[in-house]
Amino acid sequence: MKLDSVRHEVAESPLELLEYVMERGWGDGLPVIPPTEERVAAMVEASGRPPEESRGRIPHLFGDATIEKIAVNAAMAGCRPEYMPVLVTAVDAIFDPIYNLPGVQGTTNCIAQLIVVHGPARGALGVNCKENLFGQGWRANATIGRAFRFILQNIGGAKPGDTDRSTFGHQGKFSSCIGENEEASPWPPLHVERGLERSDSAVTVIAIDPHIMVNDAASTDGEGVLQSIASSMMQAGSNNALFGGEMVVVLGPEHVDMLVRDGWDPPRIKAFLYERGRVPTFLFAPANLERARGRRDDLMAQEDLESVPVVDGEESICLFVAGGLGKHSLVIPTFGTTHSVTRKMDFSFTG
Repeated sequence: MKLDSVRHEVAESPLELLEYVMERGWGDGLPVIPPTEERVAAMVEASGRPPEESRGRIPHLFGDATIEKIAVNAAMAGCRPEYMPVLVTAVDAIFDPIYNLPGVQGTTNCIAQLIVVHGPARGALGVNCKENLFGQGWRANATIGRAFRFILQNIGGAKPGDTDRSTFGHQGKFSSCIGENEEASPWPPLHVERGLERSDSAVTVIAIDPHIMVNDAASTDGEGVLQSIASSMMQAGSNNALFGGEMVVVLGPEHVDMLVRDGWDPPRIKAFLYERGRVPTFLFAPANLERARGRRDDLMAQEDLESVPVVDGEESICLFVAGGLGKHSLVIPTFGTTHSVTRKMDFSFTG
């Protein structure tokens, strides 16, 4: 089958290549790796799939996400070939209707797509799940997240200032990929909670706003930590307050130790956060409160509304453990009209 990818001859100079890529709207402003025939072929081979195979058409331009095109973007971002199954699985995940990909791709909100890697693949690929996992220094995290942004931009057409209408953007749009710290958790990992086996490798994709750090080094019990987390969820101007949806809570290992000591488990934690993580109505601008009422079925019928939950229900708190030492956790708001999607990964790399 004839492939529709176009071949280009470019200069070997890294700076000239960067200029060439940026002039065509393919880059992110940072230097890229030339996606040569050899590099792309290695990526395709590592995927275990034919190059012409389509995983779907990505809005807003509905470009065809073939394996070869995914491979081109992975090579340009600096990925190793063995990262390809993560990217293919992440592409599959965003086509689930609950993710709301058309809305995420074109919104004025500052949304980034976060990839979370679970199971054996996380360790085998070296995806950081501990200290500084959202930061610099880890090739798998940096290049997988970057490649996914390239895929959404170059295949889907989400180009800044064009179909990507984000008012501000945020740093996570360069790259957002982390691992779940399953070893630091006494509870089933997220992919097991969602019906997969612990031995499975999996990917979760989440449409996230900027993170909110929860700094609680003073609480002496689990409930105190959870109250700090709940208070960080209470933002009257957030998408979650206005539209509901799902919110992400990433528990740091030291906070987890305290919660486990005091008998807390994920269902009880989610119930607590759902009840306490509500925005009092007096914090809303009146027009925004009416906006929330008009968009959320759970608020319309309540005449004496005192507070607004920031998620659709307890099940809409996406909770997992990650990070390293330090009495910190994270609250990560989302696009609101979206829910994360977890997919099993076809992964057998042993190199």
